[in-house]
Amino acid sequence: MIARLIMVEHIKMKRTYIWLMLLTGTSVGCGLGLFLYLANLKAFATTSNQFLALWGEFNLFSSQIFVPLFLAIIIGINVQVEKSNRMLNRLRMMSIKPSAIFFGKLTYISLLQLIIQVIAIAIYLIVGNALDLKGSVDIVTLLTWGFLGWLGSLGIIAIQIAIALITNSLTENLLINFGLVIGGFIVALISSEMTFFYPFSQIMIGLHARNANHFTSLNTIIFGFVIVFGILIGWKIFTRAFNKRQ
Repeated sequence: MIARLIMVEHIKMKRTYIWLMLLTGTSVGCGLGLFLYLANLKAFATTSNQFLALWGEFNLFSSQIFVPLFLAIIIGINVQVEKSNRMLNRLRMMSIKPSAIFFGKLTYISLLQLIIQVIAIAIYLIVGNALDLKGSVDIVTLLTWGFLGWLGSLGIIAIQIAIALITNSLTENLLINFGLVIGGFIVALISSEMTFFYPFSQIMIGLHARNANHFTSLNTIIFGFVIVFGILIGWKIFTRAFNKRQ
C-alpha cells in the first residue's frame, strides 16, 4: 500500500519540479555559507582544519533556514493540490487509511530530501577541494553526518505535513513554518543545549553544523527521541484532521 501511495505522490508531483525547489533551497543556503566563509577568510586563515570550518559555514544556514522553508513550500503545494481537486475526499471514499496516506507522503518527501542531501555533500567536497583548504574531513564522517542530517529532517517533514493539512492556504502554512524556523534561532540564543530538544533544529544538529564533536550516548538518545516525537506528533495531528474533514 505504501509503495503504491509513494508512486501516486511521484506521478502527482513530477510536473511541479519539487526536487528542483529542494535543490534550490539547499544551494542557496550552502551558497550563503560559502559567501560568509570567503568574506571571513582571514578569520579562518589560522584555523587548523579549514575543510571542517567550511562544513559548518556551508550547512548552518542551509539546515536551519532554507531546507526547512523549502520543505514547507513543496509539502504545502503537495497538500494544497489535493485539497483543491478533492483528492483527499476520493482517498477517503477508497477507504485508504489516513495513516497510510501520511506515511506515503513522509516517505516520498524524505526520499527526495535524501537525494538532495547526497548532492549537497558532493557540492561541498567539490568546493572544498577547489579552494585547496587546509585539513580534511573523513568521508565516512561526512556521510554519517549527512545521514544524521537526513534523519533529522524526518520529524520536521512529518510536522509540516500536518501543518499543511490543517492550514487554509499555502501562505498561512509558510507563515507558521517560518515562525517555527525562527524559533530555532531563539532557542539557540537562549541555550545551545536546548536546541537538542527543538524539532526544527534536528537537521542542523545531525549535520554537526554548529558542533563538530561526535554524539555522546545521551546526544544520540535525545536526537532519536526528538525525531520520533516529531513523527508521532505529525502523524497524530494529520490523522485527526483528516478524519474531521468531510
